[in-house]
Amino acid sequence: MIRFTVLQLVMYTLVFYGLGVATPLFFLRTQATDNEDSCFLTVVLFGIVAFVILAIIGVIFLAP
Repeated sequence: MIRFTVLQLVMYTLVFYGLGVATPLFFLRTQATDNEDSCFLTVVLFGIVAFVILAIIGVIFLAP
């Protein structure tokens, strides 16, 4: 049986939530015709990806 700490469960939740939010935003960014909207979505995507990478690193270092 696999046991997770609460912190690991939080990190996994953040990873999947971040990826679930980033994927539709990526496709929306490719459809954006306004340069300002595309730039804003790119900044938001980079923020989400950075957050997910930090969560993955947290999960790796918190593994039992």
